[in-house]
Amino acid sequence: PMSNDGWVGPWRPHRPRAPVSAQSRTPGPKYGLPSGIGYDHRDPSSRRAPGYSFGLKLGGPEETRSPGPQYLVPGGFTARGRYRAPAFTMGGRPRDRRASNTPGPAPHFHTASVPPQGRRQGQTF
Repeated sequence: PMSNDGWVGPWRPHRPRAPVSAQSRTPGPKYGLPSGIGYDHRDPSSRRAPGYSFGLKLGGPEETRSPGPQYLVPGGFTARGRYRAPAFTMGGRPRDRRASNTPGPAPHFHTASVPPQGRRQGQTF
């Protein structure tokens, strides 16, 4: 005989041995459990350790100690430093008065490569 408890499948209809979670409308437990967080309305069987608070705010408004909006940047300064308009001049740049330490063409003695004098032999296996 079939019962109205729930359909378990076409192979062999029978009463479920344990509650089947797919037959309930909500995924939660049958009874709502009290929360473990907070001071009021918590589970009395658990310790009060999870009931954290941020504490009291001590003192009034303090003077800002960071270069925030109160920090006054003098005019003419940007993120890259002092602003200057592009300046062009018709004069040349001064030459470096020191002699350069780089070698000139004289110390380089290149000899031309000489082809080998012997007869070229093929590879032997």
